Amino acid sequence: MAGLALFNQLEVTVGKMETLHSLGAIHINLGNLDQAMTFLQEGIKLSRQNQNQLLEISYILEISRIRLVSGQLDQAEQELLLALRTAEKINSLTNISLIHERLAEIYKEKQDYKSALDHFVAFHATYKKILTTNPTSGLKTSKSSTRSKLLASRRTSTVSWPEPTS
Repeated sequence: MAGLALFNQLEVTVGKMETLHSLGAIHINLGNLDQAMTFLQEGIKLSRQNQNQLLEISYILEISRIRLVSGQLDQAEQELLLALRTAEKINSLTNISLIHERLAEIYKEKQDYKSALDHFVAFHATYKKILTTNPTSGLKTSKSSTRSKLLASRRTSTVSWPEPTS
């Protein structure tokens, strides 16, 4: 909370948005879903005001975790589909992959197994694309960073999915 106060005092919007995101994620993991939603809603509002689409997508991914646990599957689905369009528009492959994986979880919960499979296949295809894109720009770093994000997402997931193979 001290970090958030500092960024407010210094009027550093990016730092505030990152801190709100971190606090939201921490409170989700602690099971404080209402507190998490408060931080995430404030953060998503700031990210939209500042036209930071990457952070907006990150907030939506976190909010969808709350919606999934709370049984608000339709709302989570709609928000993620909008985030997917944004991620595709800005060509954020990591976010496209993460959103497809989360949508697969939601469709599995809704027992819409065809859609779950479609999104799981899209998740896996995008993941492979990430690993094969820009081989001269440090694939090891890209692969490591992407794999870390994907595995972190999977750890917070309520549904188990098999490890992707290269």
